[in-house]
Amino acid sequence: MFMEAANEKCPWCGTAISHGKFVEIETRIRTEEQKRLAEAEAAMRRQLEAQAKLAAQKAMDEAAKQVASIVAERDALLKKATEESEAREATIRKQAAEEAAKQVSAIAAERDAMLQKPGFTGAFSFWSVGILAGFLSVVPI
Repeated sequence: MFMEAANEKCPWCGTAISHGKFVEIETRIRTEEQKRLAEAEAAMRRQLEAQAKLAAQKAMDEAAKQVASIVAERDALLKKATEESEAREATIRKQAAEEAAKQVSAIAAERDAMLQKPGFTGAFSFWSVGILAGFLSVVPI
């Protein structure tokens, strides 16, 4: 067999080796470096994915807190508006009842005054009582 000349140096230890052995060692080194590089890249990807997932979860938690705060504020404002509306409605009902009572008193006083007049025929009393009854059925007391 033919012996190859030792004209290359080993990349690890620097001893003289044949070109074929040099290529074999270089290929092995390149394969191992590619494997380490792939492992490092995969580890970095996993780390970045974990960080992205954590950041997304943090953002979702913050958004949920903001939504909860806004909902609570909306509910408080709605409750306050409802209470104010109910208070206004009660005031308006009370004023309407007082006004109705005043009008009923005025009509009753007018009726009594007419009943006291000389020459009253009595037909009017049925008419005024009918108006008063109709008025009372329309206005809540």
